[in-house]
Amino acid sequence: MDRADALILPSYSEGMPNVVLEAMARGLVVLATNVGAIGKMVDSNGYLIDQVSPQGISYLLTTFQEASSDEIDAMKRRSLQKVNEEFLWSGISRLLKDSLKEISK
Repeated sequence: MDRADALILPSYSEGMPNVVLEAMARGLVVLATNVGAIGKMVDSNGYLIDQVSPQGISYLLTTFQEASSDEIDAMKRRSLQKVNEEFLWSGISRLLKDSLKEISK
């Protein structure tokens, strides 16, 4: 993963795949199908398609290939930032705490 720029995950069904979190933690751009929790994990740090198809996979690859190096670097940084802010235990516990405060109001 350390030599890659992106993770490609065309999938028909997922929950919250660890491989996406692992890729984000390594600073990769994520190219995936918007299934399960992937849409919560990938926004400005990658590209999503709605369903697996040859055309969809071609779109992911072409869009990534046509992105500038600055755009790719920004998405890589966003992957690292997002995983650190939202998917480490410290961030998850903060979100839970904030949610519980809202409920108790």
